[in-house]
Amino acid sequence: MASLLGKIASFARTPAGQRALRTATTKAQELARDPRTKDRVAQVRERLQGQVGSRTRDDGSPPTGGPAAGSTAADDERGRADGPPDRS
Repeated sequence: MASLLGKIASFARTPAGQRALRTATTKAQELARDPRTKDRVAQVRERLQGQVGSRTRDDGSPPTGGPAAGSTAADDERGRADGPPDRS
């Protein structure tokens, strides 16, 4: 059985596939030139960039209810989330 990407590539080589690609390309270019689309993209980018690395809630307080990201139950029992367990 051919892979999904193989089927897409086969379709793209047909006349119907070529028409679909031209239509999609034209529409994408129109959207890229539209100032409203540019504004929407800029707003989403700003919102996402503000969230990256942020570990706070909307009110600015730190998240509650559980261990810190990346820690495990074993880390909590030892009281730390770094390094190997004590073997003493």
